[in-house]
Amino acid sequence: MNKKKLTMSDLQLSEDGYLLCPECNGFMSRKSGAYGDYWGCNNYKTLGCKFSIKYLGSLDNSLIDLVKRNEIEKLKDCIKSGNKFAVDNNGNTLLMLAVIYGQEDLAKALVESNIDVNQTDKNGNTALMLALKEYPNFDYRVLLEKNCYSIYTKNNENWSPLEFAIHNNLKGIILEFINNGATIDGSILRWAIKIDYIEFIERYFEQTGISVNAHDASGNTFLMYAIKNNSVECAEFFLKKGANIYKPNKRGQCALSLARNNTNSKMMELINKYKGSI
Repeated sequence: MNKKKLTMSDLQLSEDGYLLCPECNGFMSRKSGAYGDYWGCNNYKTLGCKFSIKYLGSLDNSLIDLVKRNEIEKLKDCIKSGNKFAVDNNGNTLLMLAVIYGQEDLAKALVESNIDVNQTDKNGNTALMLALKEYPNFDYRVLLEKNCYSIYTKNNENWSPLEFAIHNNLKGIILEFINNGATIDGSILRWAIKIDYIEFIERYFEQTGISVNAHDASGNTFLMYAIKNNSVECAEFFLKKGANIYKPNKRGQCALSLARNNTNSKMMELINKYKGSI
């Protein structure tokens, strides 16, 4: 390992807030080794770059107290003095502590000071992941400024910010992710249909132009998913777009038969309303 004293000249940040390797200009991330934590280049396997820098020590109690008291200007001075990457004993950065203590103005100031917003704690969580996972009252927009997040970054439990948002039904955040390039896959679509999130479904069909009668590997269509989840608004949207109620899946079930077996009377009324026109 190429041990080197951490200096500000070594620790340049990309426009998105990622720590850059001074040798190959690739992204660096926090890693653990036999001699403790360190910053290692992510291009080790692809380019063979072995550059690494010893991880900084922990935040002292005086800095943590500044976060609790929301002392924004004093903390900015601390960052300029080299505490940009320091953490507490749990691996929480200054930005993470701002999330934990609900200091939204401080979090915004830290983001604007070009702190490493993608730094992770001991569980692999970024500040955004931490907010999405455990602090639902925190204003996520503070952490979305300057595109300071990676949609697909995974923590140690293999969860991404997008998956945390889906798990907690955070509609606005998910739309923000989609607008910033998140791929709309089957899991996101099933989630949207399950909670009858019609705005999202409309956006999806507008962006992709996919056929309303497209189906998954089991032959289930969008309408079938809506019927199974009692999602009446989504079902009506699919019917208006010409969903086929007679097309069977691989088990021989069609949307009409599923609706007949459904205990939701509104769903059956809806299917009957469109049955004659399909």
